[in-house]
Amino acid sequence: MLFRSVNAKYAACGLAYTIIIDQQDNIWSFGWNVHGQLGLGDNIKRFSPTQIAEVKAKFAACGGSHTLLIDPQNNVLSFGYNNNGQLGLGFGYGTNRLIPAQIPLPEGVKAKYIACGYSHSIIIDQENNAWSFGYNNNGQLGLGDAISRKIPTLIPLPEGLKAKYVACGRNYSIIIDQHDNIWSFGDNELGQLGFAKYGYQDYWSGTDRYSPIQTPGLKAKFAACGDSHTIVLGSIEN
Repeated sequence: MLFRSVNAKYAACGLAYTIIIDQQDNIWSFGWNVHGQLGLGDNIKRFSPTQIAEVKAKFAACGGSHTLLIDPQNNVLSFGYNNNGQLGLGFGYGTNRLIPAQIPLPEGVKAKYIACGYSHSIIIDQENNAWSFGYNNNGQLGLGDAISRKIPTLIPLPEGLKAKYVACGRNYSIIIDQHDNIWSFGDNELGQLGFAKYGYQDYWSGTDRYSPIQTPGLKAKFAACGDSHTIVLGSIEN
């Protein structure tokens, strides 16, 4: 199908590729495709937006070379590179997916939000629980260890807390809870987890975190992550 004029409602970008969702929930992809991250059934790069057939979505997230979608029924679909289980399908190295496949979440669990790091993924479900999977060398899954996961695994937040938003950097993650507190975990080589308030030496922490730890002195409504830096929309507490 030739790409002509599409009214887009959402877009996401990975490493040298792009996903667009139009007003009718159709999905269009273009760019690098060596691992099948365009979801088009092959490994051929595209220079113009090409529709992914027979799939609808209302939200997308892109990692380094893998893609997650939330479909109209709030299921999560994944495709692309899967060397560390970042597709959440129960398989790892050598099991890339060229077309969208549904992630087998526990019975009754439906997704509200998704985020991708370079090789890891996080889902927030409709009960505001957070599930992570994929590469975990720096603790970016928030599960208390450095063991990668191939299926969605519940992140143990402190009792009574729920996640309302998540953002992922290359090898780290940020969760905002229902009280606007910020919880961060994973790679902290350049201070991207934001634990210290002042001082160059404090920011240059170099200490990874394997479980969610609250970032002191901040409240936030929104967060965005780059490769190794974070920006939040919020306020500083006195």
